[in-house]
Amino acid sequence: MAQKLFVCQLRAKQAPRMELGVFAFNHAAHRLYTKCGYQEIGRIEHFTYWDGQFWSDIRMEKRLDEKPFHAK
Repeated sequence: MAQKLFVCQLRAKQAPRMELGVFAFNHAAHRLYTKCGYQEIGRIEHFTYWDGQFWSDIRMEKRLDEKPFHAK
């Protein structure tokens, strides 16, 4: 609910997109963001060190300036 309100407010201000970053080891978050309409737009390799290795930062965006697709 809170995210829908936030998206509505951003669209009212004519913001074209929202962007976020998720670490490559966080598979559950990546799946969740994908289900919420975010798409991967790039990666920053070796961005963070965690649990004994370097991990990428996956950059994702959700376009707000496109009309939503409604399946029939």
